[in-house]
Amino acid sequence: MRRVVATAAAGLLSVAPGVGQQATPFKSRVDLVSLSVNVVDKRGQPISSLAPGDFQIFEGGRLQTIEYFSGEGTPAPELHLGLLLDVSESMGEDLAFTRTAAVKFLNTLTEATDITLVDFDTEVRAARYEQREFARVIERIRSNKARGQTALFDAIGVYLEGAGAQDGRKVMLCYTDGGDTRSVMRLRDVLELVKASDATMYMVGMLDHQSSGSR
Repeated sequence: MRRVVATAAAGLLSVAPGVGQQATPFKSRVDLVSLSVNVVDKRGQPISSLAPGDFQIFEGGRLQTIEYFSGEGTPAPELHLGLLLDVSESMGEDLAFTRTAAVKFLNTLTEATDITLVDFDTEVRAARYEQREFARVIERIRSNKARGQTALFDAIGVYLEGAGAQDGRKVMLCYTDGGDTRSVMRLRDVLELVKASDATMYMVGMLDHQSSGSR
């Protein structure tokens, strides 16, 4: 039975420098935290017309300042999708499954403004498509073949670099076996980028072929 593990990481602020060719130290400072809140009454009905003064946010016991606030009456921000596909040689047995799962994911979010597709093996290839170009996205997903090594960290860095320039909601889904064997970027640098991003990121791990120490 195929074992699939999904994890999610929510970022905080759109700050994503480019992915360089050398492993240079990356430093970031996060000053804003984005929170989404749903408020309901005793009957479970949504409460609208709330203002910043109706909320208090504490961190470490200290009251925090609400810098920006938008309520129900604000138009929904644009949705930008990111799809990262590991097409390295180690994904050979799982590639058919991930292709099908990726297409189903895209079909559930048809309101998205655009789709950023990043497929990676030894190299990282990224392209952004508008919703009307959905057929081209599917064609590219189905044309991938498993080969080469795995530049997972670099692929995430490339996606976050592009997402940092987008306004609105950003949702990224990555299918991978989790074993990076090629990237210039280091894990700690990628984690800093994730913390400094306002993208919501989901990692789906195909772990059947990974050792317990790599999972």
